[in-house]
Amino acid sequence: MRTEKKTREEKKAEQHLAPTNTRAIMPLERHELADDAEFPALVDGLWRGYADPFNGFWEILKGPSQEECTERYTAWNKADSTGHWIYVTNSETKKVAGAMQWQIFKVNPYADGVPSLSAYWWPEGALKEVADQLFAGFFAGRPSHFGQPHIRKQLGPRAPKRI
Repeated sequence: MRTEKKTREEKKAEQHLAPTNTRAIMPLERHELADDAEFPALVDGLWRGYADPFNGFWEILKGPSQEECTERYTAWNKADSTGHWIYVTNSETKKVAGAMQWQIFKVNPYADGVPSLSAYWWPEGALKEVADQLFAGFFAGRPSHFGQPHIRKQLGPRAPKRI
């Protein structure tokens, strides 16, 4: 005859099935960038997402101010027909919780060689020189690795905590 007491195995099984994350789930909304007016919030999400954990490459890419970064990324987006931004917001706070740029290349983007990117957003000096060398090295291998039609995710930070 079975008693009401649970066996050790039954208790273990229940603990195994119990949810381990009891925090409230952040309500998210998915967006595709459709308008330049969305860039300030998106760039704010990039700045917050790449701050924690620290990302040294972003420190060079972000530039001297968030305002300048927003203007530059807006201009880059207008000039890049391959780019598609998808981002999510917390539906309660409306803050960007994560973002990603996808680039869709229907032809070899390196047919004419390696692109040259100078960190023109930084003033002349050691930081700009290091950034320029970093970009040269970063792009150097792309023709051999991506010298055909492909899809590439470009950026992809997420908010460091519930926003």
